[in-house]
Parts: sequence; structure tokens; C-alpha cells
Amino acid sequence: MFNVEELFKEGTNVNNYIKNIRDPLHRREFETRYKNYIPPNKVIDEIRGIRKKRFIICFSGSWCKDCKAHVPILIKLLENAKNLTLRP
Repeated sequence: MFNVEELFKEGTNVNNYIKNIRDPLHRREFETRYKNYIPPNKVIDEIRGIRKKRFIICFSGSWCKDCKAHVPILIKLLENAKNLTLRP
């Protein structure tokens, strides 16, 4: 496991996060889903319209099929909406 706090101190972005996923199969699956997902403009606009500050605490594991399916998509949506700040 990598030290999340150190990773974020270095100015983490999604690509650094992906590179630090230890399990090679999980890393490839995450990267593929993240890169291949094209967020719908309507959803991006809706996310941009959120004015109240929100926090999303995301726990995931390489063993969790739902995490593998949905976390890369969530991150891509928030990143494209410019509403994403990664913190430890």
C-alpha cells in the first residue's frame, strides 16, 4: 500500500492516483474505464451547477466489483466538471 498523504502532498492528480494502484489488474481496469468513459454534457452541466460545497468520501477496494465499475466514472465526471479536489 502507498502512503496516501505523501501522494497528495506531491499534488496528486488522477493519473498519479492510477499509477499508484498496487494490483496490476485493478490498475488496468481502473485506467481503462476512466479513459474510455465519455461523460454526457448534460450531466457535466448539472454537476457544474451545484453551488453548495459537497464532500464525497470514497472507499474502494480491488475486490469490489461496484468500485471497479463506478469509481473511475465518478472521478471522470467530477474532473470534467472542474469540481474535483483530491484530498487525503
